[in-house]
Amino acid sequence: MLFYLAAVFFLVPSLAKLFHRVPLYYSDTIQPASITTVLLNRNYVHKKLYSTLQKTSIHFKKQHPLRKIIFLDANFPLGREFPLLPHLSHSDGLKIDLQFAYNNNLLPTTQSPTVSGYGFFENGNNSMQAYCNKKGFWQYGITEYCTLGTLHPNFSMAPSATADLIQLLLEQPQAEKIFIEPHLIKQLGLKHPKLRFHGCHAVRHDDHIHFQVR
Repeated sequence: MLFYLAAVFFLVPSLAKLFHRVPLYYSDTIQPASITTVLLNRNYVHKKLYSTLQKTSIHFKKQHPLRKIIFLDANFPLGREFPLLPHLSHSDGLKIDLQFAYNNNLLPTTQSPTVSGYGFFENGNNSMQAYCNKKGFWQYGITEYCTLGTLHPNFSMAPSATADLIQLLLEQPQAEKIFIEPHLIKQLGLKHPKLRFHGCHAVRHDDHIHFQVR
């Protein structure tokens, strides 16, 4: 265990530099939803994405002093040959999943509603799931069973803070696209060509934000 931890925090970051990747850790403006993300080396991003996230997190902190950017899965450290399963595209270092801004009894929180950070859907009656299931894409709602346990069932998405976070991401020059469920785009009052529907071949995106840079 000691050798593994030494490798995670000292050896792997050095090797990741060969692939232009750097790890995301805990800071005043950004942090992982779980330490497990760090221990499993799922917290690496390309330098371009790292810079974009750092700039965004500083602006987000200024707008919402009690909040941070909370990230879920990013990428592995050692190149495209190591895809981040079960994700379809988290292999080039340019993609990351971010948590919505949440409230706990109307107060800002940086905790996650579930152990994995996934599967806490904002709209349990999402018609897109029924549409995708009808098309034969059975996996569309599978993250409902990947929560690893719900820690805070009383959490609720903070619409204003979540919309501000997405808007800040969209304003970044390197931003390429954001995947989020269509009904949330409408609910949050957002409109931008870089806001996209991810397609039925993926999974529901009303429990997280998929952000990628070019």
